Amino acid sequence: MGLALSSSWNAFRYSNGVPLIQEIKSLGFDEVELSFNLTSSMFKDIEDLVKKRFIQVTSLHNYCPIPTGLKRKNALPDYYSLASIDGPQRKKAVLETKKTIDSASRVKAKAVVLHCGRVEIPDPTRALIGLYNRGLTGTAEF
Repeated sequence: MGLALSSSWNAFRYSNGVPLIQEIKSLGFDEVELSFNLTSSMFKDIEDLVKKRFIQVTSLHNYCPIPTGLKRKNALPDYYSLASIDGPQRKKAVLETKKTIDSASRVKAKAVVLHCGRVEIPDPTRALIGLYNRGLTGTAEF
């Protein structure tokens, strides 16, 4: 296994998987991780390139391809939480993860990247950036 580049960085520039992979190949990469923001059509394009041995897929980032009915801009690796206490959501997460594992098998990927849960707390990032910008990094508030 060599060095792979995630399709996450260029996926939104394309609606077809062929030019997406061609761009990655033009940078010297022969291996790719397929990100969670690829449509079924884009995945099929890439699957065809794998069959032609144009590119190797090292891993898929769950959920890949995007679950049916989910808009690309809303696709996140934890859109459905595997650790949810809500039974139907957890069941959907398991179903979609199984689909990703099946997709990984189809492109001979060696791994699937999972986000297995999240802690539901307020995100302090913006407040910390504000304190940083005001030069307050050494304070108790920071």
